[in-house]
Amino acid sequence: MTRLRPWRRSAWWVAASAAALALTACEGGARSGGERGPSFGTGPTGAPAPESRPAPPVATQPAIAPPSSQPASQPATASAPAEPELPEYLTIVQKQRTDATADAQVLTMERQRLVLETRNVQRLRIDRDKLPLDRRRSVALVLDGQPVEWLAKSPVTEFERSANGVWIPVPPRKPGSP
Repeated sequence: MTRLRPWRRSAWWVAASAAALALTACEGGARSGGERGPSFGTGPTGAPAPESRPAPPVATQPAIAPPSSQPASQPATASAPAEPELPEYLTIVQKQRTDATADAQVLTMERQRLVLETRNVQRLRIDRDKLPLDRRRSVALVLDGQPVEWLAKSPVTEFERSANGVWIPVPPRKPGSP
């Protein structure tokens, strides 16, 4: 082991002390806006922290409404979650899970660059004719953080997520093929 010079030993000790002090100060420090974070179930003495939830509102109407004189116009049905509205050039062809909603959001579209973020999308179609970019030039396409160069003369309009999560272009089907 090498011996530290006296001035280096004191500099090391000061740096280690400052780091330890900074770590202990961060443990219960303030968050954005000056608010303290959650106490993770214990108070300062180790006892369970009191719940700080607001009291539930008091019901002012009776729990069971009296029967109305008019019949209901439509029976109550369980509705499926509404799909978010997509731009006209995007179509979700297939979901990863059919029981959940799928979404595709355009984060950036400028200077031949299109950045999309998807949720629960297995297959996505992009209509290049409706895309508000120059069709004669290549598009730098970014799907969920994965860059793809979409060449101007490429016949590809659909992209599919592989089993390991990578987006791959889907070649168009030839007429007469299954």
